[in-house]
Amino acid sequence: MDLGLAGKTALVTGGARSLGKRDALTLAAEDCRVIVLDLNAEGAAETAKEIVDAGGTARGYAADITDRAVLGEVVKRAEHEVGPVDICVNNAGWIYTMGQLKDTADDDWDLNLRINLTGTYNVTKLVFPGMRERRWGRVICMASIAGLMGGFEQTAYSTSKMGVIGFATSVALEGARYNVTSNVIAPGIVGPNANMSPLYERMVKRVAMQREGQPEDIASAIAFLCSERARYITGAVLTVTGAWTSSRSRTRSTPERSSGHADSEGDLRQHGIPVPRRQGRGVNATIQYDITGDQGGTWNAVIKDGACNVTQGAATSPNLTLTMSSQDWLDMTGGKLSGQMAFMSGKLKLKGDMGLAMKVGGLFQV
Repeated sequence: MDLGLAGKTALVTGGARSLGKRDALTLAAEDCRVIVLDLNAEGAAETAKEIVDAGGTARGYAADITDRAVLGEVVKRAEHEVGPVDICVNNAGWIYTMGQLKDTADDDWDLNLRINLTGTYNVTKLVFPGMRERRWGRVICMASIAGLMGGFEQTAYSTSKMGVIGFATSVALEGARYNVTSNVIAPGIVGPNANMSPLYERMVKRVAMQREGQPEDIASAIAFLCSERARYITGAVLTVTGAWTSSRSRTRSTPERSSGHADSEGDLRQHGIPVPRRQGRGVNATIQYDITGDQGGTWNAVIKDGACNVTQGAATSPNLTLTMSSQDWLDMTGGKLSGQMAFMSGKLKLKGDMGLAMKVGGLFQV
């Protein structure tokens, strides 16, 4: 089926990995030229290269959607080099801060709104006038099922996604007479990152299909909404959830309480690398730290039966491996660089149990 997208230019934010990458590849397969934006410059370039190697047209750009001045320059350059943006897929988002309202840090609240809502505004505002002027355009905003019904321990995230829905439906009204549509995708549980949530198993039980979705499920929905087949659909919220059940069971998570102390610090402290000081109950795992650059090295923390033992050297079979440069690590642990932004920008690389990675901030006090 020809979706009528050949020759259109699509901008995809957060296109270095996961959903954003699949969105970019799917639109490229429909003969769109693709602008890939991401904090991770290397990842954006890799996605673009994959498209080019397959015979398509794409370029990757490093951009922080919360930095308006830099973002504006990047989008201007991208439109000059690839083409005026016809399709804007606001995929970039943030979900890796969870907690009840009473425990929510103000910085986490601000971060969710700054990335998920204001970031979407920043990108769309740059390309929307050109769409209206050319009298054709497609705006896709990524919300979430949590943006429709809220989420326990997701006050900041849910609020930001509810805001995205309001934003997108308002843009639909402004673009309607110019053949510019604006729609929302509200995904449910989507792999491969779905199991990063500590509530994963409980959430899957609420899906009628009893399984998680895949990035291509979201990308296919986006391609349809961008197509000429969907030219009369605007201001809509399309749920892609595998039929999320209407029963709203009280899903609660119990915060892990800390007990135990590090039995050994090895040479970690001597190299300026913070040592885990507290370990959460009910977790037995091995975490390996690969710190590169000056004062770098490899250490592993073995968590077992309420104790944490840190030694120098590689672990035999670590459950999770964290890789980072020594300077970036010191910036992160010193408060100059947030762990969330380090991960999104590619400065912090994680390999292994991503569910465990979600808990690291709660397991350790560094």
